[in-house]
Amino acid sequence: MQPSFVIALPMYNEKAYAEKCVRAIFSVLNAIKHRNAIVAVNDGSQDNTLCILESIKPEFERLYIVDHHINLGYGAAIKSAYRFAIEAGYDYVLFMDADLTQDPRYILDFLPYIDSGVDFIKASRYIRGSRVIGVPRFRTIVSSFGNFFARLAFRLPVTDYTNGFRAVKTSVAKEFKLEANHFEILVEEMWQAKYFAKSFAEVAYSLHSRPNVADSKFQYNWKVYKHYLRYCFYSLLKIRPPITKSDKDT
Repeated sequence: MQPSFVIALPMYNEKAYAEKCVRAIFSVLNAIKHRNAIVAVNDGSQDNTLCILESIKPEFERLYIVDHHINLGYGAAIKSAYRFAIEAGYDYVLFMDADLTQDPRYILDFLPYIDSGVDFIKASRYIRGSRVIGVPRFRTIVSSFGNFFARLAFRLPVTDYTNGFRAVKTSVAKEFKLEANHFEILVEEMWQAKYFAKSFAEVAYSLHSRPNVADSKFQYNWKVYKHYLRYCFYSLLKIRPPITKSDKDT
């Protein structure tokens, strides 16, 4: 049987994109033979994102909604999506942004690696065939520098550590002990994948900026940098992810 996968969409105040994004992704998923679905994680949106999702749910049998009553952060939404994918028995969870900055057609490029059983698949802005369109130059420079340092620290066959467009095998995700509740979870995830994932692959894609960059939910600040660096240094110092009490008992 072909591996199954669920698209995970963390959403916070995405009323302008929620319905468009779901429809665009299903237009791709409906042509795919793999068992698939979408789980939208509404992270305490203060607009009518949740109402929009609930209004279109009857139209899409494979649309599932996880609702955080308050805003807990991007990392918390990621952890909820992992729990859903594991409990629902999907083989992979494929994370995407909910604002259509990542064209759903690139989902098809993940499938050969999913079919091959690769543990961790990252879309990359830094390999041949990739492009970055409309992103302010300052953010591009900062991202390039940060990912260069991450490559030195992690020494994995991955070029884009801060990109949220990725697919993870749920059997690997079961081993993660993720703690971060915000965007630093992207690098924490890579730190743990270094120890639990056995195979990696990358997919080239074109990243498009939101029409209004000021609306981006991801704003660079020194707190984010600090947490990114912490996990990079964990890797350099060969500090392993935490072991839970149940792990110790076994």
